[in-house]
Amino acid sequence: MLQDRLVKLASPLTDDLIVGALLKADGTKATTASDIAHVVVEPAYEGQESVVVAHPTFVILAEDGIEFNSMEKASVIAKLQSLGFVIAGYEELAIPTT
Repeated sequence: MLQDRLVKLASPLTDDLIVGALLKADGTKATTASDIAHVVVEPAYEGQESVVVAHPTFVILAEDGIEFNSMEKASVIAKLQSLGFVIAGYEELAIPTT
């Protein structure tokens, strides 16, 4: 089961990316919810030609880990859900241990 995937970009990154960053299909940072195509799951750095992103079918995103980047939260969550992501709060994600 693949929880993430490598996306090769047409041109190198122009910015560093943190985990939770929201990207357009071309690898640039999304500025509107409708542009969101990917969620970064590993830090990526300026000049890289690929990024590792979450696979929507197998990943539950923690709402607190999403980098909303001044976008309206409800619109971002709706877009991510339309891509197949499940969004949850921390208390819903914690795995009990014994």
